[in-house]
Amino acid sequence: MSIFNKEVKLENIKDLDKRYEVMRKTVEYALDKCETEVSNLIEEFNESLPEDSDYNEVDTVDLSSKFSELNDYVEDYSN
Repeated sequence: MSIFNKEVKLENIKDLDKRYEVMRKTVEYALDKCETEVSNLIEEFNESLPEDSDYNEVDTVDLSSKFSELNDYVEDYSN
């Protein structure tokens, strides 16, 4: 499992509670980083649109809740 620039081998973590926690925190970190990147890309796109453009801005009103659902996934499906 990669924590971006750091390689972590879950099978090397003997304590299963610790292994689960490392996996959960890695997923959380990845999703937080991804949410920030997606939000920044959408903001950059929206700001780059000319005022007379036929394109609509991308609304981010519900973006955070989508990532919250993904964050909840590990907890919801691990029991």
